[in-house]
Formats: sequence, C-alpha cells, structure tokens
Amino acid sequence: MKKILTIISLLFVLASCSFNKAEQKIDETQTGAINLENNTETETQSGSEENTLFWTNTTTSSSSSSSEWWTGWRTLDPNCGINDIVVWTQTWAGCNSTLWTWFEWWKQDNGTNGTIGACYNYDGTNNIANCPIWGASMASNVSAITFFNAMQTDGITTYGDSEYDTIWWKLYTWTNAPSACPTWRHLPSDTEWTTLENYITTQNGDDANIGWMSHNTKTNTNNLSNALKIPLAGYRDTDGSTFYYRGFNTYLWSSTPSDVDAYSRHLGWYGSTVIHNFNTQSYGFSVRCMKD
Repeated sequence: MKKILTIISLLFVLASCSFNKAEQKIDETQTGAINLENNTETETQSGSEENTLFWTNTTTSSSSSSSEWWTGWRTLDPNCGINDIVVWTQTWAGCNSTLWTWFEWWKQDNGTNGTIGACYNYDGTNNIANCPIWGASMASNVSAITFFNAMQTDGITTYGDSEYDTIWWKLYTWTNAPSACPTWRHLPSDTEWTTLENYITTQNGDDANIGWMSHNTKTNTNNLSNALKIPLAGYRDTDGSTFYYRGFNTYLWSSTPSDVDAYSRHLGWYGSTVIHNFNTQSYGFSVRCMKD
C-alpha cells in the first residue's frame, strides 16, 4: 500500500512540474508577443518613432560611422559652417565637401604649384595676381564673403569669415568624387540634380532665373544658387596643373557616367540658368553631397 501511495505521489509531482514548465513557456511566448505588439504600436503612432528605433539600432553598432545617418554635415566636415539644407524631399550638405581624396586650388597632385589660367572677382574682372593667395586677400574672397553673409538664413555666422576652406572647399576628379561623401551620404546622381532643378523651376515659374546670375533677385526656394549656397569655385583642367575661373563659374559632379565622361552641373556669374553638361572625368570639380 505504501509503495502504491509513493508511486502516486511521484506521478503527481512529475505532472505538476510538467504543467509548470508548459505554463512558463506559454507566459514567455505571450510576453514576447506583447513586446512585439508594443513596438508595432509605437512605430505606427508617430512617423518620428521610426527614426528613434533606427537610431537605437545604429548606436549599438561597432562602426563609428553609423552615427552619420542623423549627424549634420557641419559635424562631419569641420570646414563647413552651414546646416544641412532641405529642399522638398532632398537633404543636401550645407557646403561643398572637403573630405577624403581632394586637391587644393592651384596645386598639382604632387603638391607643387600649378598655373592660374583665369581668376575673377564675382564681377567679371580678371585678377590672376591674387588668386594663389590662401586667405582674405585672394581675388574673389571679398565678394565670396559678401555672398555668404547675404545667404545667412539659419543664424550661423561662421561661414561668413575669411577662411579659405570655409569659402571655397576642395576639388575632385570624378573617380575620387564619391570619396567626398561619407557613410549615409552620397554623390548625387544626374537624376537627383534634375529633381532639384525641376522643383526649384516649379517654385520659380520657369528655369530662366534659377542660376547664379539671378540669385540676388531670388530666394532660397526659387533659385538653385541661393538654395545650396554655391560659391563660384572654378575648376582644375584635365592636365592636372592649370586652374581656371575661380570667382567666375563652378562645376559640380554627379555620380552618373556618360561613356568616358560624366554628367555635371555648371553655374556662372554670367548665367541665369543651370547648365547640364557632361565632362571628361579627369577634370577637377566641386562636390556637394546628399543624405541617403
């Protein structure tokens, strides 16, 4: 009789343990479902919460570049003093890039001085003599400072100084241009440039006055030069040693190739439109990055 009772007791204990384990497993499954549901609810209640969730994911990454998704360009490029610029659905860097594989105005790849072919002062006056000077006395600098001071819309004044990099930034061949844009940024495609132009044209009513010449009669919403605060940085020729037209015009790369060439945008002191070009990839042009 005692043996029978002992066996019954053991069976009862085993049954209780099995029940508790099954109950515990169900509880864990229910808890997981509740957490997942809460995440879904949080994500759908507010569009901004999606960014918060993404931030949480990126901050746990071991890569230091993960923070660049939400970091403004001013933080990424210490030579820039302008906030990111939002135009419709696009977010552009506040300045042309000075990052990674660039070269200086007036400098060849080996670091020796090149030749200044032409240099202007935002007014059609050629003043080659002062062009190589890296400072406030460089031809065009005074006019560039005036231009950027007039463009202040965000209460930031650091880009209205005489620092060489702050005003002009760097030049890149097309091959090196993608390196100018770090993680979570990219060199804009020809289509993305066209999207920007079309939007500004819509705001302006036509495409005749969205270029540099018309900037002083337009606003940030209906003129591309004003919207992106574009300096007339000039360019380096394909020979790698001759520099032209600082203070007169500028070219900016797109990421889109055209056979052995690549598409670019061209703005000039003399032009009321934005010119769509394709150029040899060995030219040295400016780069303006976009947020992914």
